[in-house]
Amino acid sequence: MALKGNLKDVSLHQLLNLIYLAHKTGALAVQGDSGDGNAHLYFKEGKLIQASLNGQVTRLTDIMVKVGKLTADQAKAVRSRSKVDTDKELGLLMIQSGILSQTDIIQGVKNYLLESVYQLFTWRAGAFRFESNILPPEERITVAVNLDHLIIEGNRRVQEWEHLRGELPDLDVPLKLVERPSASL
Repeated sequence: MALKGNLKDVSLHQLLNLIYLAHKTGALAVQGDSGDGNAHLYFKEGKLIQASLNGQVTRLTDIMVKVGKLTADQAKAVRSRSKVDTDKELGLLMIQSGILSQTDIIQGVKNYLLESVYQLFTWRAGAFRFESNILPPEERITVAVNLDHLIIEGNRRVQEWEHLRGELPDLDVPLKLVERPSASL
């Protein structure tokens, strides 16, 4: 049976806590309101293992470029040498070529995963649906991330952002330029 609702009624924090505490395995799809986009998160036994935003199925080489582990030229060269365009094949090729280590790849995927999910904490509304026992495709490289630390850090970032928003002026208000500013300022 699917779990579904809206982030207006159940926050992402509460939803992730439920998945974590119940050690759920499955896929969470979120369709954000007001242009937020959409997200797909996969969990295994209460741990986050894969995430994508706005329908992007990002290849491993693209992830490594985004997290600064590869240059765009290196990524292109790796893809051109790959016979099969799967994450596991690309990862093995990068390790065998000495471009990246297994640790680099795991850390890069984990950083990408975390930053993707931290963006979701700012979504205040949107329909969600959790389907049990659905996992990402096998060719994807997954990294298990404990949700307890992710939830704490996500909430900290949201609180920090809300505090900064209160300190910063409203950026939607047009500025008025003074023709001759006073020299005594």
